Amino acid sequence: MGKKGDLLRAQKAQKAVYKFTGEQLRKRDEAMKEVWFEERKLELEERVNKLWNEREAEFKSGDAAQDMDTIMSYLLSVSCRVLIERFGWKPIIKGHRTKTQIFAEKVLEEVEKIAKDKKQSIHKYAYETDKLYGIQFVMTEDEKE
Repeated sequence: MGKKGDLLRAQKAQKAVYKFTGEQLRKRDEAMKEVWFEERKLELEERVNKLWNEREAEFKSGDAAQDMDTIMSYLLSVSCRVLIERFGWKPIIKGHRTKTQIFAEKVLEEVEKIAKDKKQSIHKYAYETDKLYGIQFVMTEDEKE
């Protein structure tokens, strides 16, 4: 065939057509799914670990006052949300003094009062609250059966 034949064979080789059976395609798809799921799993693990480390760093800044502020911020958020969602208190609205805003301000004032008083501590305050009002928070582990 000559030069033209060689060129035609080269072009034909570049445009090779392959036929796959349904079983071959299913196997390929399964392999691709496994790779995709493994990649997503690794990606999610990485994101979770990063988030966990960020949260852990929030509470271990090395500055006790800053760590306490972080804890109080989260606890106050929980308290306000419970009051709004479970007891029907109004959310804080700009320009209005709602009970929720007053509550948040009073809690902050109380925490500042405890922090400034050298004779007072959060432990003593919790003990007094238990004695005065019968409110005590105790952390326990649930028994698993």
